[in-house]
Amino acid sequence: VDYESLRSDPSDLRLYLAQLCNVDLPTLTASQRLATLINAYNAIMLGIVVHYDPSESVLELSSIVPEGSIWKHRFGTVGGEKVSLDDIEHGMIRGGLAAEFGAQGRIHAAVNCASL
Repeated sequence: VDYESLRSDPSDLRLYLAQLCNVDLPTLTASQRLATLINAYNAIMLGIVVHYDPSESVLELSSIVPEGSIWKHRFGTVGGEKVSLDDIEHGMIRGGLAAEFGAQGRIHAAVNCASL
């Protein structure tokens, strides 16, 4: 990921994150919800890295959030609900949607944990 380019012009990322706030998940098919949630996870992670600019690892940021983990802090909004990365991956995707879609055990490969 070219984080420097994203930092120099985050407008497209911000626009996408704003669109996620109002997405109507219940009206989407299972595959559309899965794609939307995977993209939401990755976009929120990109937003975190662009905004906070950790030098070595996103784990550095865990000390600045009250939950003690960047995966547990609610950085984003999807469909009008404040969500954490854990909420998206473990609650929304692995908590039922992956099974509905037939992708159990393969979701982790689709979400970006932000290698720097």
